[in-house]
Amino acid sequence: VLSTRAGLGTRMQQLDAAQSRIDVLNIDIAADSSGLRDTDLAQAISNMSQEMTALEAARKTFVQIQGLSLFNFL
Repeated sequence: VLSTRAGLGTRMQQLDAAQSRIDVLNIDIAADSSGLRDTDLAQAISNMSQEMTALEAARKTFVQIQGLSLFNFL
């Protein structure tokens, strides 16, 4: 009887630990889902547009700098 009780106690602890992990995952999922629902699409589009403009400017600058050499200065 004691052996069976000890085995059941161990299993109960394992179930409690698994339930705790599930609870933490549920909280993380709820937070991620809330963040996605609360996204301001207009702001996200504006930010993306600004980043694309900056990237294009950096690309053009790189192309101009890449074409420079010492022979251009002579």
